[in-house]
Amino acid sequence: MSLDSWGPGETPGPTPLFAGNDRAGANHARLWSLIASCERHGVDPQRYLTSVLAKIGQTSAAELAQFLPDVWKADDEAEPVAGQ
Repeated sequence: MSLDSWGPGETPGPTPLFAGNDRAGANHARLWSLIASCERHGVDPQRYLTSVLAKIGQTSAAELAQFLPDVWKADDEAEPVAGQ
């Protein structure tokens, strides 16, 4: 959909172009940056975010580097798969 296709007073639905406000835009950019980093390192973004979000609340600031996608991937590949 192009910007020209909107009628007077119409607004688009949620799109990457419109985040709502500056804070939401910054949060959106952080999320997409993580997703792009996952893809660059061959990591499934959904699996990565599910794992990280489950653990990050109990992690000190000094230990946050373990959640970088490349570091997380190496640790994840080293863990045995449950049931095998």
